[in-house]
Amino acid sequence: MKSKDIIVIFNTKGVTLDVQETSGKFYYNEKLLSDYKSDPYSALFFFGFEDRDPDMSVSLLFLYDICRRFISGLSTDPDIEITKAVRDPDPAMIYEMLMGAPYALGSENINIS
Repeated sequence: MKSKDIIVIFNTKGVTLDVQETSGKFYYNEKLLSDYKSDPYSALFFFGFEDRDPDMSVSLLFLYDICRRFISGLSTDPDIEITKAVRDPDPAMIYEMLMGAPYALGSENINIS
């Protein structure tokens, strides 16, 4: 039986969430897809608060980890309530994430910018 799985396509302008049919493990979150269509940044922010699901595609897990690290960075910054500014991420952390980037559609577009 075929199921739907959410995948991430990396492009020159960012990311696109798409659905593919799979007969293996799958993760399908209708709310994430609909929220992403109306407000991508907000949808990804709230996606970072969800529990990690081992059935997510490798591309979606990569995006999920980015969302979690962003939230972690915000929540550990003691000055955020005063400055209302988000600090630049640690370059070593970015490099570590880039080295773990999955093979996915458009993975050639994953870079430091």
